[in-house]
Amino acid sequence: AVRAFTRLKEEFPREFKTFELSYCAQTVVVPLVKESLEDWNPLAGRNQSLPHLTTFTQWREILECGPDHQNSADAPMQAYHSLVWEAWLPQVRLAVQRWHSRQPESLVAFLELWRPLVPPWIMQHVLEQLVLVRLQAEVELWNPLTDTSPIHTWLHPWLPPLGSRLDIVFPTIRNKLSSALSSWSPTDRSAKLILLPWKEVFSKAAMSAFITKNIVPKLETALATMVISPQDQDLTLWKAVTDWTDLLPPPQLASMLAQSFFPRWLQVVCFSLSNFL
Repeated sequence: AVRAFTRLKEEFPREFKTFELSYCAQTVVVPLVKESLEDWNPLAGRNQSLPHLTTFTQWREILECGPDHQNSADAPMQAYHSLVWEAWLPQVRLAVQRWHSRQPESLVAFLELWRPLVPPWIMQHVLEQLVLVRLQAEVELWNPLTDTSPIHTWLHPWLPPLGSRLDIVFPTIRNKLSSALSSWSPTDRSAKLILLPWKEVFSKAAMSAFITKNIVPKLETALATMVISPQDQDLTLWKAVTDWTDLLPPPQLASMLAQSFFPRWLQVVCFSLSNFL
């Protein structure tokens, strides 16, 4: 089939275009390619995809028309696009349904491998209607108190392909983290280890609001209850608070120290100096 349609396109280019023979080829090609993909496991590794990459590369050269071919909104789907939609996509849909959402590497690598051969609108369909839906369901099941696998390890690999579309799961993540922090103590460093990977992912406004609501009150309480004793100072709570300096905006940290620490500290200093004098 490849040889026959390649010859038609090369030897009779005008007729191939005028009579839209790519659509005639489609009736022959789709069943053949579907059959060749029956036993294919898309996530089994690069080597499993190589023969099929060659197949789709060949048919793209034959079936794709120029960029000016499809200007009308009611024009039929381009033949190559139809081939990808009818033959490639069902296998990928099945693979995504069987895919373990917390193991992103295989699917991320697969989609990156196929990106040059998949029409952008079909790749967008895969990312939004297949991958993102699975990730949303997994985030709903995620429990920050019991899950041993940090959520950023299986969500962040999707930031490059999904971009801002991944923002849809961020409110759920923040809500679950907020609930998990209700009984958190500043001396427990696990909270910062969980939040730090999200510093550059959440918007500045969202991260600031989250810290202000869930972290700052606990830090203020820690400073307000810390025993200030020059003779035998325990710095555990102080270190637990200052450990957040890379996540707290400097004005917020300064305000917290001014209100919850320095007035008490100055009292102790004045008392000590008065005794000394």
